[in-house]
Amino acid sequence: MEDNEVKQRNAVPASRGYVGTIESDRTFYRRLGGQLKQLRYNAGLTRTECSEIFNLAETTLKKYERGERKMPLQIFLMYCRYFHVSADHILMGRS
Repeated sequence: MEDNEVKQRNAVPASRGYVGTIESDRTFYRRLGGQLKQLRYNAGLTRTECSEIFNLAETTLKKYERGERKMPLQIFLMYCRYFHVSADHILMGRS
């Protein structure tokens, strides 16, 4: 298969409003973790305080924030509710 064909197979259809290719899981979870860490930091919470709020081990929260571990949807939604932000705001940088 030619390189051009591979690129076309990995591209997201423009009709859905997306441009480019799908980012890797690693890139996505690193970016997501950075957004979550920023929310915690802006709220003035330490990692220890935040892990207690969400009933998580501090090391688990650390791995979420570094993008080293995939965050379950339930935890992600708890973040949205606690910090009063939409999922879109966290995922896409929109309010």
